[in-house]
Amino acid sequence: LTQDYGNRLTFYGWITPRIWIPLGQQNYRKLKGKPAIEVQQWFAEKTENKDFFLVTMLNQLDKQTELKQILNDNYPIFAQGNGYIIFDLREPMQ
Repeated sequence: LTQDYGNRLTFYGWITPRIWIPLGQQNYRKLKGKPAIEVQQWFAEKTENKDFFLVTMLNQLDKQTELKQILNDNYPIFAQGNGYIIFDLREPMQ
């Protein structure tokens, strides 16, 4: 859940991230007649075989309460600083 759809991560980190779309884009999907995202299923698909979940759009995380709850309830924070949180997907909390 990052600004610029993860382009900086791709360019500077040579990593191709799976993108979690912001709430505005999710609403746009609904306006186009596409079904709403089922958060649990979308999360499972986007995080399959991934080690980390990077959040740099902290305001978006606050607005997406179901995603925030999944992350906070199930995954430890790997690193956190001014403007970012990295959740560790490798070992879910018990």
